[in-house]
Amino acid sequence: MGSMNLENKTTALDDDAAIYQHTEATETAKSLREKLSEMTFKEKVRYLLDYYGLKALIVLAVLVFLGYTLWAMLRPKPETVAQIAIIDNPWDTSLLDDYQEELIEKLKLDTKKQELPLGYSYRSSNLSDGTALSTFLFANNLDILISSKDEISRYAENGVFYPLDGNLPEDLKTVIPEEDCLWCAYRNENGDGDGADHIYAIRIDSSAFVQKVSATGYTAADYYLGIHPCSEARLACCFNILRIIYGLPLPE
Repeated sequence: MGSMNLENKTTALDDDAAIYQHTEATETAKSLREKLSEMTFKEKVRYLLDYYGLKALIVLAVLVFLGYTLWAMLRPKPETVAQIAIIDNPWDTSLLDDYQEELIEKLKLDTKKQELPLGYSYRSSNLSDGTALSTFLFANNLDILISSKDEISRYAENGVFYPLDGNLPEDLKTVIPEEDCLWCAYRNENGDGDGADHIYAIRIDSSAFVQKVSATGYTAADYYLGIHPCSEARLACCFNILRIIYGLPLPE
């Protein structure tokens, strides 16, 4: 057989064939390794950030977002020890924020696991606020309501509040004057309620709480506090909040 002349033989592969691309990629990777081997640590970090920077930042941002979303969804929610709402708030809001922190401290709450929400932006003239409060009450997620006598009486006459006569702890009875107790009867159209007068709210104008949250020049607003306990544990917390409001020590 005659010998083959390979010098002038043409190839059937195109210039962009996969075999050439693989070779180029290998050479590029080899060149990158060589460059990195000659660099200091700081130079390597700077080079990789320049080389992969945008892609790395996008991937990192996506991972951080996904991680935070999963954490927010799966982390245990804090236990609400009691929730307080003030309708038509007459007091200084910054002082109310400070007082909320004081309550948390005196109740010795673990803020990572427990919370004591205090809302003071509700208005009696705002229909959506009334709906929100009714929803909280219906869902047993509102324990203390503070407002004017007229507003509190409206809630009391609709059977919202826990009767305090006969149920108020002895130490609280000694500091709450009889004239500060709101007596009224509750019986709805279905006949619920005994129709007798009970103490459903307490006027708090003379309490240490009002003195602490009132701005200079404040005049008594004739405000009352009613309790709607969501559980036995939250009722006990409400009584402790009342003790703090009146400057009494908490039971051991």
